[in-house]
Amino acid sequence: MLLQCNTPMAPLRANPSETAELESQILYGESATVLELGQKDWIRIRNEDDKYDGWTDKNIL
Repeated sequence: MLLQCNTPMAPLRANPSETAELESQILYGESATVLELGQKDWIRIRNEDDKYDGWTDKNIL
């Protein structure tokens, strides 16, 4: 599934936790592919612009 970031920035974290290390971010208008569905509202995505992947809260996108 392909998503688009509709907020100024969404963090990409190492693990599905607010306290996990921030690895990258996805910016407004960038596209991402969903790689994995986690517990609660967490999803693992790959930023299609720079190919970084990480966990984010799906409600932020």
